[in-house]
Amino acid sequence: MHTKTIAIIGAGLAGLSTGCYAQMNGYSTHIFEHHSKAGGVAAAWRRDGCLYTLNHKGAYMSWLPSADNILETIPRTLPGLSNFYMAGQWVTPGGSVPTSLFSGRQLIEVLCNQDGKKFAVPK
Repeated sequence: MHTKTIAIIGAGLAGLSTGCYAQMNGYSTHIFEHHSKAGGVAAAWRRDGCLYTLNHKGAYMSWLPSADNILETIPRTLPGLSNFYMAGQWVTPGGSVPTSLFSGRQLIEVLCNQDGKKFAVPK
């Protein structure tokens, strides 16, 4: 049986979560990151006594949910691109670290369903 390979763009929390859940479910993964450090907006490092982060003005969440959009869903695919899915805090109302991590899990559950596989998380 051929193992499906998943290319993941971005080694932020959602990308790393997606990669972990993918491998737990028998997929091969390649994670591509343009920065020298993994972690996305959660990454930080010190240089010359200064703390550098990759988040804009210390933002830890994506967009603020309101009464108008709290139940709104954001498409996680793009028109014209087959087999392209998005995960992360920017596609889920409220964002945050748990949401980013869970979006990777949800994505692999969708792929398992499409492939006729039972989603599994090893104990």
